[in-house]
Amino acid sequence: MIPFPVAFFQNPFPTPFMWLDASQLTGLSDGDAVESWTDFSGNGHHGFQTTLNRQPIYKTNIIAGHPVLRFDGVNDHFRLPNALRFNRPVTIVAVHQIRGNSNHLTFGIGTILATGVFVGSIAGWGMAFDSINNRLVGQIRHNATVVTPGKQGYSLFTPILQSTVVSETDISLYVDGALADSLPHNVNAVPNAWSASIGTRYKTNSNFNFLYNGDIAEIFVFPKALNASERQQVDNYLSQKYNIPNIPNIPYEAESIALFTRMSALGEYPNTTRKGIINTFILAEKNAGNWSKYDCLWFLAAHAAGSARLNWIKDAHNPTVVGTVAFVTDKGYTGGGSNTSNFLNTNFSATQGINFQQNNCSLGGYSLTNQQGSGMIGARITSAPTFQSTVVPRTTSNTIFGRIHSPTTSTSIATANSDSIGLSILARTSGTDIKIIKNGTTLVSITNSNSGPAENVNFYLCGSNNGNTAVDQFTGQMAFGFVASGDLDYTAQHTNITNYLTSIGAL
Repeated sequence: MIPFPVAFFQNPFPTPFMWLDASQLTGLSDGDAVESWTDFSGNGHHGFQTTLNRQPIYKTNIIAGHPVLRFDGVNDHFRLPNALRFNRPVTIVAVHQIRGNSNHLTFGIGTILATGVFVGSIAGWGMAFDSINNRLVGQIRHNATVVTPGKQGYSLFTPILQSTVVSETDISLYVDGALADSLPHNVNAVPNAWSASIGTRYKTNSNFNFLYNGDIAEIFVFPKALNASERQQVDNYLSQKYNIPNIPNIPYEAESIALFTRMSALGEYPNTTRKGIINTFILAEKNAGNWSKYDCLWFLAAHAAGSARLNWIKDAHNPTVVGTVAFVTDKGYTGGGSNTSNFLNTNFSATQGINFQQNNCSLGGYSLTNQQGSGMIGARITSAPTFQSTVVPRTTSNTIFGRIHSPTTSTSIATANSDSIGLSILARTSGTDIKIIKNGTTLVSITNSNSGPAENVNFYLCGSNNGNTAVDQFTGQMAFGFVASGDLDYTAQHTNITNYLTSIGAL
């Protein structure tokens, strides 16, 4: 299964029952006949057509540079597995463009008519355009009971984002993200023996009609009536991908807007895609219950160097560059090597912690490179006792090592680790309990690590601060760092960070 692109989503993307996407088909050239349209939902609901002269044609660079499958309006169509013959609720979403006028079915259980004409024993749901009445329509029906919301008018050779949402009580049609029509219904649309299809109303191999003349780029089917937030996620993804205008804007979180303002004040304006990626992460961390538990959160992997040094939580503890620290766009910062004065000073000390408390705290970072013997984030004080909080993702002994509010070296923690790539975290959950978490999974925990009080020593990124002297300088790329309380949902955090870094191309 190909993962959904998360760049445009502020909420988790709803899980589809079927996902057909012409842009993900491989091994095809312009003009090739297409026998099968792969279902990228992973559910195996592939469109199929074994008769050569009924197969749609693969066409490249048609809608916003993306390929489509072209249906000729004569006999081209796909059949779909019987699993698509289910009752409401259902949501159908498609990006298509009409090329010629007749009665055309974009998608549906094969019992749906584009014109609403009743013929025989018919039941099902679908989505189409009705050229006789110049309307885009959705439909649910059972025998003579037909409910057909519609929108008057459409243009040929113009991409359309068309959605039909069928709940238990109503059916709604959306065009280019806006509600076009909604009607109540009391239709029990259990499909009969007619097959689900794309591009036609299909009954048997020799009995199909109302053929579609146009291009289809992408189709989603969801086995539920999507709510407004879910539908907006789908609309935003498709509108961004296919350059469909006038889609209602996604409302950003207040924290996202504040961060965009701070980035813009640096002259480092985030584009729409970047805003979507940032907003996705913030909302996901809020949904996980993590956001309010951070004191500092730094995505060093950013679109510009100044934005990489912003604390996303508040306009304080923004790291400053000391010496020469290399920045790579959308990758992060690299320290200057062992015991050199090249690092980022976070301007945050444990004494300033609101969530980062003596017996409830965590800190960590995400490395994009595998290396031995250096720390990503930390602060120490050399006077006895040696209160320390630091993370070394891979020591020269191939362990992940650290201390967190640890008053002596005997209260450190370590476990085998030969790869520093990924998210390495130390967390303290009580006066005696500490643990190491790698990529969302606890590797080791101990229950005899007494804690010490916070010290007024700033944390460094790409290294550790040993009594205001830089040590253990990180020579790999550090993409992310944080300090927080010790009770985060670390599995969700790792997923959300990975999604963010994947979306910007860091992974």
